[in-house]
Amino acid sequence: MAVRADVTGIFPNPPTINEAFTIDFFSNVFEGLFRLDSALAVKPVLVSGWTNPDSKTWVFRLREGVRFSDGSPLTADDVAASLQAALEMPFPTGAFLSAIQRVEAISPLEVRITTRQQSPALPSFLVSGFVLSREALARRPIPPVGTGPYQLAGRVPGRSLELRRNPHHQPPAAFDQIHLHVVPDAEARVAALRAGRVDIAEGVPLRSVEGLSRDDRVTVLAQPGIRVLYLAPRVDRPPFDDARVREALDLAIDRHELDQRVYGGRGRPASQPVPVAVVGYEPGLAVVQADRARARALLAAAGQAGVEVVLDAPNDRYLEDAALAREAARQMELAGFRVSVRTRPKAEYFPFLAAGGAQLFLFGWTCDTLDGSDVLNGAFRSRLGAGPPNQNYQGLADARLDRLLDDAARASEAAARFAVLRAAMVRLREIRAAAFLVVMPETIAFSKRIAWTPPSTLVLRLHDVAPAAEQRSLDR
Repeated sequence: MAVRADVTGIFPNPPTINEAFTIDFFSNVFEGLFRLDSALAVKPVLVSGWTNPDSKTWVFRLREGVRFSDGSPLTADDVAASLQAALEMPFPTGAFLSAIQRVEAISPLEVRITTRQQSPALPSFLVSGFVLSREALARRPIPPVGTGPYQLAGRVPGRSLELRRNPHHQPPAAFDQIHLHVVPDAEARVAALRAGRVDIAEGVPLRSVEGLSRDDRVTVLAQPGIRVLYLAPRVDRPPFDDARVREALDLAIDRHELDQRVYGGRGRPASQPVPVAVVGYEPGLAVVQADRARARALLAAAGQAGVEVVLDAPNDRYLEDAALAREAARQMELAGFRVSVRTRPKAEYFPFLAAGGAQLFLFGWTCDTLDGSDVLNGAFRSRLGAGPPNQNYQGLADARLDRLLDDAARASEAAARFAVLRAAMVRLREIRAAAFLVVMPETIAFSKRIAWTPPSTLVLRLHDVAPAAEQRSLDR
């Protein structure tokens, strides 16, 4: 496999962060109680069944005979220790588990989870609750001992990762070994695929899609996914602490032009942090139309005409991320901003955001769970109070938004919950929390020597990939 960038660390040790490629990679090494199949449906993996004694209590029965990659058996103590560690240490995925109040092993193969409020979507979020052995959790650094189909065999930071089959996983993984080569140059990834040196190239540049589609040895896919890219301002610092400046930012961007110039029209203009396929999408929110005259007037009224802004962006995380940042900056300047673009690799970019260094930055979110509370809690809820920190790097603290998210978590009826999530999307627009840009197109190409039916997100989970000759289903 040729990939554009390395993982951010060895899960769950620092400097690992909640970054989609990193978490997706380690989903091949670790498993949660549930996982997403190729249709993005939530399926049990480590559990054989569960009950709800009351609205806040879940009792999960673990599958018998599951072993970690070191051969030790999976027990309820391992699950309890892993989920508790995710909340307390915290792990990079801890924010997804913040609904959990307490985890207890009540028998060798039974776990009881108590939530803070009713949490009907808990199984979706337990997908990210990777289970490690209790013995591994006691060591420093924590070794990557999981129950997934593969185990980590080696890593040269910034260059390569090696996986090998976990001999204790049932059914057996499809391949003896997986080799990931970090190839930052997109054209070099395509060339390696064409030459047969790799079987999969991710992040294929759009300019290469047409040529690859004519190669009968290769399958190439380019389609809108569910990742929304947006410009996130620091709302607690000048100049974006003024709502008029945030509105000017929103009105500066012509989403259709941006999509056409950067993605050739293969993306979709965004009106909110989720696309239509995600629960909580509010159809009444139209895509903001550019109005640069109005943006200039707002800047003048705020005393910020010609304000200087630094726009930070990664250059190896999202498809054409640096180009997208430059195009957004160009459009902002047409509306009266003066913008400098600063890019850096994701290994430096995300720690920079976490340290609070950005004034305005490019960010993206994929709701793999197809539930809008994922991004709302993960990127926009206030970082105050108890619980694992999220990725709200904007200094956003809106009490009304937080109350809506609490109401959504407590809602027992699905329709009521969905309505509250939609109201939260409206609230983001009201406070101009971000300038939502585009539903990013996803691209990948792979050799016809392998069989793979990818999910709509084109996320590469190796559970679902097999040699073409086998043509066997890996769904459990």
